[in-house]
Amino acid sequence: MSALFRKTKKAEEPSKKKESEKKAKQQAIPTGSVLIKQPKISEKTLKAGEQDQYVFIVIKQATKPEIKKQVEKLYNVEVKKVRSMNIHNAASRFHGSEYPTTRTKKMVVTVKKGQRIDITGNI
Repeated sequence: MSALFRKTKKAEEPSKKKESEKKAKQQAIPTGSVLIKQPKISEKTLKAGEQDQYVFIVIKQATKPEIKKQVEKLYNVEVKKVRSMNIHNAASRFHGSEYPTTRTKKMVVTVKKGQRIDITGNI
């Protein structure tokens, strides 16, 4: 047989590795740990609060269903929708030297109409 008609090995092994890597990343978060670092407070997020949307800074490995469960548990509200965004921070500078900053994740949580989360406290 010529080289054109030889059977090639199936690429099943790399896909299995990718699946196991995904499972390992998902298992990296201990059960019952706090996923929300802090609420993001700015003019823009406070204005979004009027439309029943709240913004939280969360750990990088957090997923939408986990955040939904945790917000519902912590704030006693019904979550309708969760949107996520990765934040790639620029390097910070101090005395002319650059230092890398950590990458984080931001989640926008939409709650049921009429429900409120008090993230500002007594500001």
